[in-house]
Amino acid sequence: MANWEALSDIDVEVLVRDLLSAEWGVHVETFRRGPDRGVDLRVFGPSGPPLNLEPTDSIIGQVKHYPNASISRLKTAFKKEANRNNRNSVTRYLVVTTAKMTLAGKEAIASLFNPPLHPRDIFGREDLEALLARHEQVERRHFRLWISDTITLTSALNKRELGLKRHVIESISREAPLLVKTRHFHAAEQILKEEGSVIIAGPPGVGKTSTAHLLIADLIEKGWELIVASDRIDDAERLRDPHAKQVVYYDDFLGASLHTAFLDGKNEDARLLALLETASEDQNLKVVLTTREYVLAAARQSHPRLLQSRFDISRLLIDATELDAYERAEMAYRRIYHSPYRFILDQPTSVDDWLPIIGHRDFNPRLMRLYMEACARMLPAKMEAQSIRDFIIGFVEALDDPSELWRTIYDDHLTDAQRYLLQTLVTMPSSVVVEDLIVLTASWACSSTFSPTETQWRAEIRILDGDFISTYTDRKGQTASNFANASISSYVSYRLAMELETVLRILDHAVLFEQVEIIFRLIAGRLPPRETDSGSFDIEDWLEDYEREIVGHTRLWSINEEEHERLQTAIRDAVVRTLGVGHYSNHPSFGNTPKRWMKTHVYMVDRLEIVLAVVEALDLADDSDLAHRLADACKSNLDYSTNDPVRLVKVFETLQRKAPLTWVDAIGNLIESAEPLLFRHLKEGSDFIAAIRYLNLIGRPNESMLLGDKLRNAARNYSPSEQVCFWSEIDLRYFINDFDEAASMIGLDIIEDLSELRTRIEARMRAIQPPSFQNLPTPRQEPAPKHVVVGDLSLSALRKAASILVPGVSSKTKEGDAESPD
Repeated sequence: MANWEALSDIDVEVLVRDLLSAEWGVHVETFRRGPDRGVDLRVFGPSGPPLNLEPTDSIIGQVKHYPNASISRLKTAFKKEANRNNRNSVTRYLVVTTAKMTLAGKEAIASLFNPPLHPRDIFGREDLEALLARHEQVERRHFRLWISDTITLTSALNKRELGLKRHVIESISREAPLLVKTRHFHAAEQILKEEGSVIIAGPPGVGKTSTAHLLIADLIEKGWELIVASDRIDDAERLRDPHAKQVVYYDDFLGASLHTAFLDGKNEDARLLALLETASEDQNLKVVLTTREYVLAAARQSHPRLLQSRFDISRLLIDATELDAYERAEMAYRRIYHSPYRFILDQPTSVDDWLPIIGHRDFNPRLMRLYMEACARMLPAKMEAQSIRDFIIGFVEALDDPSELWRTIYDDHLTDAQRYLLQTLVTMPSSVVVEDLIVLTASWACSSTFSPTETQWRAEIRILDGDFISTYTDRKGQTASNFANASISSYVSYRLAMELETVLRILDHAVLFEQVEIIFRLIAGRLPPRETDSGSFDIEDWLEDYEREIVGHTRLWSINEEEHERLQTAIRDAVVRTLGVGHYSNHPSFGNTPKRWMKTHVYMVDRLEIVLAVVEALDLADDSDLAHRLADACKSNLDYSTNDPVRLVKVFETLQRKAPLTWVDAIGNLIESAEPLLFRHLKEGSDFIAAIRYLNLIGRPNESMLLGDKLRNAARNYSPSEQVCFWSEIDLRYFINDFDEAASMIGLDIIEDLSELRTRIEARMRAIQPPSFQNLPTPRQEPAPKHVVVGDLSLSALRKAASILVPGVSSKTKEGDAESPD
């Protein structure tokens, strides 16, 4: 018997479409959710039997998903449709409902229309179930209809295993209305078909178990017997029947945490591998396993047999960021539809209201479930329109703050060393070479009682790889690492901002200015607003371009006076120590040594405004000694900073306008020291713009007029380099505009010179061909876990997908047979 309550209204419309298409042999249209003007289904002629429609004929229909409705409720619903008078413009008008219908009920519905409907055009539940019996292939595609009864029947036939199966059976039945066949499901299905087994791995909450449950339901529908392994592989071995089609399911087969990441029992790893190898050769055996990737990494260190390629060939790494816009929207729709708050989907919301949810960078199915469960405990049964907006805003805030998802894992499942590595990684501006990550972490984390070797640090990184961090080989052949998921980075940032002692230790040993900058941004929300010479320093304004979802929750508390003094000293010393240290980069030209950042140049213009923010926030304006030390550090790096002379002068202008009074002398000396560098090479338009603005800044504007001849000669004699082969038309336009802007600043007319310059550069661009990259060596291929192609999250895709959550959209979008929630 079909489980109609497990379907949403969208499911029912698609099911009816498929049934009528199969029954009549015609294309039946359905439409996206929205104002339907009484049309859920549509068929155009011509067609052959049994419809025999003429070219000008058409059929439309209305579908009502009211599985438990009384005849009086049905009459109320269809009376509204009857008043639309749609029937007069079509050949036939269909009424379809999932409610049970008696003869008298059908007659009552038919009489609502004028003229009355023919009984053949009224479909109740009994009619739909008759169609399902005739078209089993349609029923198989709509798994939510049959999954509960089929699994229950299968389990009853296998009494030996009923106890082990019960939890899985109940979970799949309960979750069926919420399950979505995503790209992860189709990828796992393909691996299972080719290899006989699939290991679904990934971070918590991304849909591993849901994907496995869909695979199991699909196999059971095809006649496979389910075997559930709970604690040991021998659960599966004991119930294995070589003559029966069986699927072995082992959820979290390595345990839920790093501390339990072992295979208990004698030769358990060998027995698991043997089971997978058997599945690869035996057509009657399938194996579905799930695990957290970091747990598998830990187990592979203790059990070398798990390093065999079979575990990589069958492994699918999944991540919620790979879901496309429609998959995300459907997950949100199903969560809301099958909750006490279904009415939200009928309230006046817009597409733009839902975009922050389905387009969120940390979109996560488990977070949706947690939020809906929290709503069930806290929200009223009915909400006003404003409360519904608050519901949506709360949904976004739940995605912004991943603490609920990661707190248990971070506190209970990770070792101290692993937490230290993540805390170091979050202070870095980009991907970090593994050797560097170890050096940086060890510099502050090691003590007399905690001093891992490099080998031990690497072992911890291997365990984190996959779920918490991702490692890859860069162009230099170095192994680099970064966070595997934005929500992990957000949570680690949040936790680090809470741990002042850890922050102070990292600052005391920081070797990169970027570390100091990131830590300052993280803890800035804890600093109380204060008055300065330039007025109130608003940290929110300074952080407006920073990722607010990281620093937002640190505003729940502030530090006390003693902590403020300690933090003031630590950041001050770290700024002075690191201001002149080179930028961290993975670019191959910067070398291949663990401390190569010490050898790079510094773009000082990136740092001066940050220093000013630190000074104001930490009340360091009276520290004139600090001002001179910082100015000296800047002077030694100004040469490299003149690669962007206009930006350098803009920073000077900002410093002169905002610097504390006690810093005037130091800033003045710094600005004066830049003059020889800015006037050393006046070659391009930007050089002249910077020079003119600099002269205005230091109070010598009249000298700008003396640059006219040099500017004209530069435009006339500029010789394009080979780099112009990489320029676009926009690059060329900006280059010419720089000369034009500089000339206008001093009232000089060089239009003809610029026209000739453009012609010379365009000729050079055509003459030089970009270097060929066809002969680069192909990297050696190794067995590796599989990934899916990242889904479409463009704005147009998100807006189209979000329309299923909105009761009113401007127009209908035709779905046809190509699109289905399944």
